[in-house]
Amino acid sequence: MASVSDFLSLELPREVVAGWQSAVDVMTELMGAPVGLLTRMHDKELEVLVSSRTGDNPFKAGDRRTLLGSGLFCEEVVRTRGVLNVEDGRTHIRWREASSVKDGWLAHLGAPLLLPGGHVFGTLSVKHRMPHRFTRLHESLLFRIRDLVETQLALLFMHRDLKERTRLLAAYRDELKQLRDVFPICPMCKKIRNDAEYWDLVEDYFVTHAMGEFGHGLCPECAEHHWGETLLEPEPVPLPRGLGPAGTVKA
Repeated sequence: MASVSDFLSLELPREVVAGWQSAVDVMTELMGAPVGLLTRMHDKELEVLVSSRTGDNPFKAGDRRTLLGSGLFCEEVVRTRGVLNVEDGRTHIRWREASSVKDGWLAHLGAPLLLPGGHVFGTLSVKHRMPHRFTRLHESLLFRIRDLVETQLALLFMHRDLKERTRLLAAYRDELKQLRDVFPICPMCKKIRNDAEYWDLVEDYFVTHAMGEFGHGLCPECAEHHWGETLLEPEPVPLPRGLGPAGTVKA
């Protein structure tokens, strides 16, 4: 199955990112903000995946910031996995000395982007250099864009997972085909002829063809022939109380 770490490093389809770009541009314009961002996680870093095409936006796609202990608004969004609405960071003790405020970003509205299973993919946010009140309508717009992005992320994740499952099924099918083939076995020494026309021991052949390893044991006939002993029949394993023959429950 596809792992979350593999998915986070996956190169996303251009048409999907282009759609996100248009959505972020519209969101940023309707909120009257100078900056709109869509980011994604890379280990302990946050990468700008989409940056609004606005004149006063210093961020560009590909920019990265260390997230842990950064004091950024986005760090709080990722940590809490909740919406963060800050009208003026200078008026909050929590944000007064934070990196975002020191960098000149006083107002922020952001939400996390989640993958199936609740793993954080990144963030969606808008920023202001001046104090700015984000309304319920602004939050509703942010949620609509977030839902759109998360739906597409879920589809991409499931598609990648399906490809991995298909690959595994193909490998299993190949192994089954090998098992179903008629093996050329020498009737005298019981060796098997391999693809290179050499004769291998049965154990060597199956190990070479990635079919596992063999354990060893003597059948009763061989034990009596070679050792002059008769193997004892294995003792029956007692059933748990309440179970009858063939695993049925006694009344």
